[in-house]
Amino acid sequence: MNLFKDNGNGQLVTDIDVQLLDECTNDFIEMGADEMWDEETGHIKVQCLERDLEGDLKPLFSIVPESNAPTHFFQLGSGDIYAFTASDQQMFKVTEPDSVAGIVARFAEMGPHLFALRVEQV
Repeated sequence: MNLFKDNGNGQLVTDIDVQLLDECTNDFIEMGADEMWDEETGHIKVQCLERDLEGDLKPLFSIVPESNAPTHFFQLGSGDIYAFTASDQQMFKVTEPDSVAGIVARFAEMGPHLFALRVEQV
């Protein structure tokens, strides 16, 4: 499964159809490249397996603040959305909003911070 697609300009991006905020990215390199997203050995996959979370991994986007480590958003298995905070290695299941468009809209309203969402730690 190919996790990223060419955007036509030679840049690899995630396959989402949502306009992201400036603090967010769906660019493969800016999201951590293979180190984060390799389907077998990437950091996100390893973190999921350590938490007994299985299923196909689909990267969505990352919040990439200038002064802090990124927070990565992805879908797993049946389509549940998760967030992984690189600064403290915590993972959360996003329970509300339940779509990429909803998450981005909430961030536009409240700022791109995990506390703007309803989440459960996993």
